[in-house]
Order: sequence, then C-alpha cells, then structure tokens
Amino acid sequence: MYRQERMMDMSLEGRLKNTQLPVGHGLLTLYESVFNSFHAIEDAEDPDGQIKITIDRDNDQARLHTQNDGTEITEAPVSSVHITDTGIGFNDANLMSFRTGDSLYKAARGGKGVGRFMWLKAFDRVAIDSIFDGPRGRVRRRFGFTAAGGIGKLKDELAPTESRQTTVHLLGLRPEYQRLWPKRLEVMARRLVEHVLIYLMRGGAPHIEMRDSRDSIDVSEFFKAIANHADARTFSIKGASLTVRTIRLYGAAESTHRLHLCAEEREVTSEPLGSMIPDLTRKLIDEQNRRFVVSSFVTGAVLDESLTPDRLNFSLPDASDTDTFADVVTKDDVRRSAAEQIRSYLAPELAKVGQEKRERVRHFVAEERPEYRPLVEHKPELIDQIPPGLTDEKLDAELHRLTHKVEADLLEQARTLLRQEPSDLTTAEAKLRQFIELENAFGKSRLASYVVHRKIVLEFLERRLGVDESGKRAPEAAVHELIFPLRKTSADVPIEQQNLWLIDERLSYHRYLASDVPLNELRELDVEGKQRPDVMIFNAPFAFVETEAPFSSVVIIEFKRPMRDDYDDADNPIAQVYEYVDRIKTGKATDKNGMQFKVPPTTPFYCYIVADDTPKLQKWARFYELTVTPDAGGYFGYNKNVGSYIEVITFQKLLTDAKKRNRILFEKLQLPDKLLPLQQTGEGSNESASDPDP
Repeated sequence: MYRQERMMDMSLEGRLKNTQLPVGHGLLTLYESVFNSFHAIEDAEDPDGQIKITIDRDNDQARLHTQNDGTEITEAPVSSVHITDTGIGFNDANLMSFRTGDSLYKAARGGKGVGRFMWLKAFDRVAIDSIFDGPRGRVRRRFGFTAAGGIGKLKDELAPTESRQTTVHLLGLRPEYQRLWPKRLEVMARRLVEHVLIYLMRGGAPHIEMRDSRDSIDVSEFFKAIANHADARTFSIKGASLTVRTIRLYGAAESTHRLHLCAEEREVTSEPLGSMIPDLTRKLIDEQNRRFVVSSFVTGAVLDESLTPDRLNFSLPDASDTDTFADVVTKDDVRRSAAEQIRSYLAPELAKVGQEKRERVRHFVAEERPEYRPLVEHKPELIDQIPPGLTDEKLDAELHRLTHKVEADLLEQARTLLRQEPSDLTTAEAKLRQFIELENAFGKSRLASYVVHRKIVLEFLERRLGVDESGKRAPEAAVHELIFPLRKTSADVPIEQQNLWLIDERLSYHRYLASDVPLNELRELDVEGKQRPDVMIFNAPFAFVETEAPFSSVVIIEFKRPMRDDYDDADNPIAQVYEYVDRIKTGKATDKNGMQFKVPPTTPFYCYIVADDTPKLQKWARFYELTVTPDAGGYFGYNKNVGSYIEVITFQKLLTDAKKRNRILFEKLQLPDKLLPLQQTGEGSNESASDPDP
C-alpha cells in the first residue's frame, strides 16, 4: 500500500495562486477530467472503456427555460460534476504523480500536471473514489483534495468483488464560475465534443455518456453523427505542417461558425470564423436545403510546442511582422491559412451566399444610395468584406466605412505620386490616369451623397410643415433645428450639416454664425441685450483692412411657427428684426486684433423672416410698405431709415423654391420621388411631423 504520511512536495496555496483559470473557462475542469479518463482507460488496455459524466444542479436557483420545440422546462445552474471511468485507477504510481506538483508523468501524452489545480480554482473541494488492481488484489482508495488541506488522509480497503472504476467528484462549483457555466446538457455535451474532437477522430475512444437528474446524452453517438460530415486538409506555413478538420453541425442549437486552435489533441482557443470569412456570419444551406454551421479544428506540431502551461493560449506571436517574425509562424498566419482552406472546402455554399449578397448590395445602391456606385463599380472586391443579411442601416454603415477607406487610400496615393520621381513619362502618365479616374469617381460619389442629403432634408421639411395626428403644426424650433441647430455656432456644426441653402445658397459661405445666442454673448459684437435672434450671420469682407469691421455684412433670420396668427404687437417679427439691426448698429464691433470700434453705418443688413402669410402678417407687411413678391409667396423691401433689406418668405415658398433649385440635381442622380418611407398622415396633413432629424 501507498505510505499515507507522504505529503505534496510544494506550496499548494502558492501553486493555486499562480494557476490561471478565467471564469469563462470553467468547463476546462471537465475537459481535463475527461482526458485523464481517456489516459486511464488506455493504460488499462480496456477496449470497452466507459466514461460517465453526471451533473448535479442547484435547484434553489432554478429558472424557467423554453426549448427549441417550444417546451418549457426548468433548468438550474450546475453545482457539482462527477466523472466516472473504467480506467486503471489511482494506483500507487498515479497517486505519486497526483501528489507531485507539475508532474511530468503524462508529458508524452500532452499532460501538463495542472488539471487538478484547475479543479480547486473552480470548485470548493474534490473527492476521489477509485477501485483499482493492487499487488494483492482489488483495492478501493478514497481521499479528499482541498485548497486548505491539500490531499486528505487516504482510506484504502480491499474490494475483491467490486468492478474497477474511478470517480472524480468535483463538488461545489464556485458562484463566479457557475454564472458562466452552460446550463443545458446538450450545450455541455457539444462543447465537450468540440474540445476532445481530435482525440475522438483518431478512433478507438471509450464510450461517453452525460446525464443529469432528468436527461441523458450519448456523447459518443453525438460525435458519430457529426463526424460523418468531416473534411480534413493539410497545409504548410513557413515549413510547418498543419491540418484543419472541419465538421458540419446541424440543428437549431448551433448558431456560430467557429475556428478552434488545438494542441495535444484538445482545443485551446476558439473564435468566430466570421471575423476571417465575412460570409460566415450566418448559417449556410447545403444541397438538401438543410441549415448548418461549421466548426474547424487546427492541429500541428507548431501548436503543440507553443502551448502555454495553463493550456489557455499559445506562445506564438500574434501578428506577422516582416522584419521581426519573417521566419516565425504567427497566430495570424495560422488563422489566415486555415481560413483559406475552409473557404476552399465551403466554396459551393459560399458562392451562393456571395452572389445573393452582391445582388442585395447592387439593388440597395441603385435604389437607395447611389453615392456608393463608384465603390461597387471600381472596388467590387471590397464588397466581399461585407457580412450578408445586414439591415439597410447596417449595410449603409458598411458601405460608408469602405468608401471612407478607399478615399483615405486615394489620399495616400496622391501623396505618394507627388513624392515619387517618375522613371519615365509613360509610366508616370499611366499611374496618374488611373488615379484620376478613381478619384473622379469617388469625388462624384461625395457629391451624390450631398445631393441625397438635400433630398432627405427637403422631405423632412415637407413633413414638418404638415400637421400631426392631433391636428397641431410643428413648433418653430422643429423647423429652426432642421436649418441650423439651436444654441450652436458655425464652429460647432460642420458645413455639410448646415442647411442654410434652404433659404439662400449664399448663406452657407460666411465668417461666423450664431443660432439662438443672446446678443450680449455674440463673439463679433459688444452689444447690450439678452434677445436671441434665431440666426445671426456675419459675412467676411472681400478685402480686409485695419479700419474695416471684421465683416462685410450681417444677416438676421427669424422663424415663426407655421400658420401662426396669434401675434401681439410685441411679437411683430418685422419690428423684431429691425430692433436687432438697431442694437447692433449702436453697439461695437471687434476687429481681427481684438480692438473695438463702432459698427460702420454703411454696413449692409439683410433680414429674412420665415413665416406663413397669415392676416396679421399681411397687415404688418402693408404698414411697413413691403412689396409682394412676383409669385405672391412673400414680401420684400428696403428700409433706408434702418439701413436693412428685408424679405418675408412663407414656408411653402421656402420649400417650393428649394425644390426648384435642386430639381436638376435630383433628376441627374435619378433619385426616386420619395427617399423616406411613407408614414401615417393626419387629417388634412401631408405627412407626420414627428420624424427624427436626418
């Protein structure tokens, strides 16, 4: 018998502290136990070896779960795991190895001597119950294993009538590992098969069964079912030979294609294949119209040799570096080369997915986003980087990302061309023509994008000029925000997001703009008063001299709620804008050196009032001697006493004139009448005014 007084020759507390087991890798304790069982059955030379895995659950934390067939069952988290095998057992030699930290007893079979330490990272305690053949007959050996006490006192007794078997009881799964340990038995079985698949594929593996108090799964039969759809391909990277085995997994429980890097016949890392092959982001369909995902397993000596002691990763460099790792296999090399083999194996299915995706992209670009046509026409290979099955919003984002990438590459090409000394004129001209052709195409794309933006803005404006379901018109701020955001300045808003072109194209080109900012806070002026003009625009002078104001003219824009007619005298918009002009003219301006001086009396002011032509506004226009515009859509005039040109524009005129100015652009781009989806309309309205901003 083994001498009980022998203790583990190491600091167990220190060894556990140095053992890494992330909380998301708790199943690794089960995998290691199963591999121990494989080796024990091999050592016993038992052709009919058996492994049984029993799952205990914490029923106090049971939760209702709906299965794929709609059946509701109650599933509780895992509390303990029991692994029983018919292997050689904990005889004296195996116990000696168990007592020895970082034992090399199984090094020839990939053993690192760390599995038992992982048990104590995830579980409170371990109990071993082993019946094995001793020198004088069959023996039953039992002992405990805890972080606090190490290996407990052995209990050995003769058991001549017992069958040979060993059970490892992993007891008390810690809460942090319990939270991420899968609850469903079939998920545990599938992950176990994936982890030990390479071992199972070599044949002669023992029979494995997994059960809990309600169900059981024949893991070996599960493996046989998927092994019928396996493909193996060998490839070489920098002289290193590797093999990728790909299996097809059918069933609703499978959802993600995965790549597994393996070492010493077991999985080490796993990641979605869709990150390497974009068309593998959803299930494929085989010739029998069955949906499936694939799991691919990569093996090779270079992976075995670089396995880290904790079995959680490889010591290979992550990415290729032509200088540092020119002759060294990297993880990126393995992933990329394996992905090429998988892509070749799945070529028929991927071709179908790719064709459907390209048709979808072409239709989307033709019907919805013509600004991306140059990308489809000149860089079709980039479309392969887009995952299939995206919503319109996500597809738009992907196309925008790729277009931005091409434009950045074009900018770099331009810089390179300017730096290069051409070897001959013909080569230089050819490169330049190719660059200009591509640059022109994407330049037109940017213009098309801006034209589409204008079309959408006009559709939003038209909606906001209608009434909502309660019969109310949009507030003044809703229209104001569409043209320029409230309480912002031109320093805050990019020019392509300013929609001043709705009023006048020339307004987009200015020195400084303030929206809904009090007069006494304007950067360009020193003026008393807290009144907030809706929009103040200061235009830069054509020629700048020291005695001039830093602006050549001032524009004031005032918005009123559509169809408003409840003005009182204090709300008279014409009087309001004239008051603003007077305050500015009596204040001080600031020149480029920060010096203040009076605003020159000759500074021209232009005032725009955007409001509907209601009876009260008509009366005020007469009182101020404004002239009706030729199209009867507003009023205009010049007040020489105030020194200001003024124009009153109705919302309908604003919309109609903007449409007319942009119609030729929309027609040349062949845009449909409506880009935005139709919405429910209220009585007497055009469309809902409750849309978000474009």
